[in-house]
Amino acid sequence: MFHFTQAADGAHFSDRIVIGFPPSAAGIGHQVSLGVVFRTGANAGSVPEPYASHPPGTIAVLSLSPSETDHVVLARTFRGSSLTLYPNCRLTLQPSPTLASTLAALRTHRIPIVLCDDDAYPEAWREILRACKLLPAPPCVIVTSRRAGDGLWMELLGEGAFDLLSKPFDPSDVMRIIHSAWVHWQNRYGLADVA
Repeated sequence: MFHFTQAADGAHFSDRIVIGFPPSAAGIGHQVSLGVVFRTGANAGSVPEPYASHPPGTIAVLSLSPSETDHVVLARTFRGSSLTLYPNCRLTLQPSPTLASTLAALRTHRIPIVLCDDDAYPEAWREILRACKLLPAPPCVIVTSRRAGDGLWMELLGEGAFDLLSKPFDPSDVMRIIHSAWVHWQNRYGLADVA
């Protein structure tokens, strides 16, 4: 259990547990609320700093792909979806152009979902899965590919990936798989970097 306050620039977390309703020194026009979030899973810890570029109320989906077209389609799909994954939170795409930048982002932020373009970066998903074994809350790794089929799907699942998403992207498939990954991750690790 941890304490958080909601402000105009997002939620702020602290390491203390608060019981009761402390008086507000914020003055008129500000509200104080007490929220309790229960975290489950073996790997509890402090909540890392969220990406500064995320608007308040968003959950990042990291995408390792050089394809601007893929990023445009995914961002449009996220914006056009009525799905809210966490109270008042929406998905936001965090493009990552290289494997090195993806691994760096995963080491510094709790990211629940990673998309990995197998067409552009064959076998990069294996590197991501290996690196994720060292994380306290490893993300669900979803591999994207134009050559999606049962053989690749079985290989991915056998290695520990969450799912396979075929390209070109179908918005309903994207949201179904992303939602499933979010629910799976949320049930195991709790709160993500919600900006």
